[in-house]
Amino acid sequence: MKAKKNILTLLACLFLHTAYAQTNGPKFDPVKFRHELVEFVVDEAGLSPAEKIVAAPIYDEFLTKKQELFKQMGKYRKFNGTNDKSYADAIEDMDRIAIEMKTLQQTYHRRLLKMLPAKKVYAMIRAEKVFNKRSFQKVTHRK
Repeated sequence: MKAKKNILTLLACLFLHTAYAQTNGPKFDPVKFRHELVEFVVDEAGLSPAEKIVAAPIYDEFLTKKQELFKQMGKYRKFNGTNDKSYADAIEDMDRIAIEMKTLQQTYHRRLLKMLPAKKVYAMIRAEKVFNKRSFQKVTHRK
């Protein structure tokens, strides 16, 4: 009798675990994410419709190039070198990519500063950080 209860309890737990795993929600859509990010940033920065028309494509272009650099950096997430030279090369490459990211960021900030007031460009930078923080909290189910 006790064995039956244990087996039924185990099966119930297995069933609930399987049901929960199937309801974790939709998969990540990078196109939707980028669109939501651009919309959030230009709205939060308080850009006028004319400023949005000018800034949104530039910001989207910046995100595309930034994503490419993140992909390059991603190959080092699970890097497993064979010797000290391979690790030294990996460090050099990661440093190069990090510098490229900052240079890219600086270049696009300067481009935006030519078209928008500095206060609005700063608001865009802050809005991107807020959006990323909120997105991360959604993914990790925190409030």
